[in-house]
Order: sequence, then C-alpha cells, then structure tokens
Amino acid sequence: MRIHVLTPIEGYGTLASLFNDYMRGLAGLQFVAVPRQTVAQMTALVAQDAAAGTQHAAEQALPFYSLQVLDNALTDLHRCVQLAGLELCDFFKIYRGNFFDFAVGQRQELLEIHGSDDDGDWNEDGSIRHRVDAAGLLPFTLRAALAPYFTGPAARGEAIGSSQPADFSFFHKIVGNASAFSPISLLAAVTSEPLPLYQRSESGGMVSETLGDQLERQLNEDLQGEAVVQRFNAVLHLGQTAAALYATLGPEDAAGYQRLYNLVKQMDA
Repeated sequence: MRIHVLTPIEGYGTLASLFNDYMRGLAGLQFVAVPRQTVAQMTALVAQDAAAGTQHAAEQALPFYSLQVLDNALTDLHRCVQLAGLELCDFFKIYRGNFFDFAVGQRQELLEIHGSDDDGDWNEDGSIRHRVDAAGLLPFTLRAALAPYFTGPAARGEAIGSSQPADFSFFHKIVGNASAFSPISLLAAVTSEPLPLYQRSESGGMVSETLGDQLERQLNEDLQGEAVVQRFNAVLHLGQTAAALYATLGPEDAAGYQRLYNLVKQMDA
C-alpha cells in the first residue's frame, strides 16, 4: 500500500532542507489522510452519499487532497526559486547585466533546443537568422524569461508570490504542534492507550522513556516545529516582496533586477 503523499524535495540547498523539514512535520496528517479503503468500499460510500445527500466521501478525501496540493506547491515553488535564480545569475555573470545580449543569447539557445516553425527565424542554409530588432527579441527578454516563475498569467501552479503565510495556516498548526500530531501521538489516541517508548541509555541499551524524558522530547519537537514554521513564513514573505517588485520592473531596470536577484537568493539562503 502506498502510505505517503508528500515527496521529499531533491537537492541540498537550504530551501529544499526547509521544505523537507516542513513536510516531515506533517507525517501525522499524512498517516491519517492516506486512503485505505478498497475500491468497493469507496464506491459504496459514494453511493450512500448520493442516496442520503451527505458528503462523507468528500470529507474523507479533503485531507488527502490538501496534502497533494501542498506537495505540488512546495515542489513548484522550489523549482521556481531555483530557475529564477539561475536566469538572474546568468544575466549578471554571463551577460554582464546587458539586456540586449541576454535576449539575443536566450533566442539563440531556445531556437537551438526547441526549434521554430517561423521561417523568419532561419537562413536558407538552416542556420539561425540573427535578429536585433526589439519586436523580434521581446519574447526573449529577461522579464519574459522570468515570467513563469512569478505569480501571474504566465505561471503554472505555485510560483513565487502565489501564496502567503495565512494560506498555510492549516498546515502551520500541525507543524508547530509537532508532538500532538506525530504518528505516535495519533496512534495512541486511536488505541486509547499510551504506547511504550524507549530511548538508548548511556550504556547502549534500550530503556523505557520516563515521563520527564517524554515531556522534554515533546517540548523540543514543538520548539523545532515552531522554528520551521517561522523560517517557512520568512521565505513566503520574501517571495511576496520579490513578486511585488517583479510586477513593477521595466524591461531594462538593472538596479531593480539586482534587487530581485538578492531577494531570490535570500529565499534559498
């Protein structure tokens, strides 16, 4: 049985580590949200809802759906931060902050990779036709290259600035109260019996966890969870600021794009 929804972010950066810590804090929700019914049981429940006018199937599906949306959102946001950072890094380090050279280079690279059905893009010998006119380079400007990574018409799924901390409040409550929503705590609540927990002693053996040890562990888990939420919110605030700045930038505002680059780097710092 597939018992997970949340997929760890691949990568070694600070943002990937933060998002993975955040998802680990939702292990308890994942534990109870993953469907365990058979297809026959699901079909019967949907039929019962239809006959009685109830919404039990939808209510059971909501936690799973919420986790899937979150998983997609964190994956997409991490990708957008990484790719926006790479575009801005190339602009300043490879193209030396030259907007014209960036657009020419972007056009050359994209045509080499994806081709084009426009005959005006090609010479008779099949080589790429050089263009220097503003209209021809407009789709390849730095602003156009960054558009898919910031909230707006060009974005698909979660992008930088799409969501703010308040939108994650449901998940924040769980991550910030890690001890109450851990799989062990939820399993104990279901069985109505305390589960015996053990820890390694100084001699290397396993001993039962005392009440004091349990309280200390739960306090540490909650403090760590609250710290993760605070760092998560800080990243979202930076994303909101970056998206608002991007929306105001003109096509050749070098100082503005430098500020944007700094904000994007801070999101993964």
